[in-house]
Amino acid sequence: MVVIDTIVSLYLSIIRGLLERRISLSETNVFLLADKILVCECARDEIVLFNIDNRSVYLLNHTAAAVIRLTDGVRNLGWVARKVAWDFDTKTNVVVRDIKKIYRKLLKEGVIAMTPDSSFIPKIKQETVIREEDDGAFIFDPVTDELSAVNETGLLVLRQIDGKRTLVDIINTVASEFSEVEPDDIRRDVEAFVEGLVDRGVIGA
Repeated sequence: MVVIDTIVSLYLSIIRGLLERRISLSETNVFLLADKILVCECARDEIVLFNIDNRSVYLLNHTAAAVIRLTDGVRNLGWVARKVAWDFDTKTNVVVRDIKKIYRKLLKEGVIAMTPDSSFIPKIKQETVIREEDDGAFIFDPVTDELSAVNETGLLVLRQIDGKRTLVDIINTVASEFSEVEPDDIRRDVEAFVEGLVDRGVIGA
């Protein structure tokens, strides 16, 4: 058992290392705090972030705190860098480099998340099987033998994923079907749904 646990831990460490090297950030990336994170303002313009899931605590200095205050899911990395550079009278390229380091660390810890790229064109993998029902659909991945179900709204989104429409196109189509719902709520729900499909391997390049 100890040997198996050691092998699993080693495997996970290797995977984490590969994922870390794959994190390539650009100035167009947009980030937001994860839902599980609580923010507490402190003295000296510092911020404490508390993860309510695992009770981890992160103390950010005044520079990192300034970055987090601007991390709202709307402003991209470049905008945040220019604002921080202006406020601290520092060169923008230096701030961009430093912010990327901050974001990579917080991404690794699950403190922040990268919002989906609106120009992203999702495409369902060819081997994925989707069976439509009256009240939704079943999604089957023959590679992993994973079966999942979605409701009628999820089916509406699935029907828009044709490898041609962008994420924005899909969001706008869904929004037109639910005019009584706030557009921002629809955007968040569709983005989360598509992100979930990506995580499960249903959507690929």
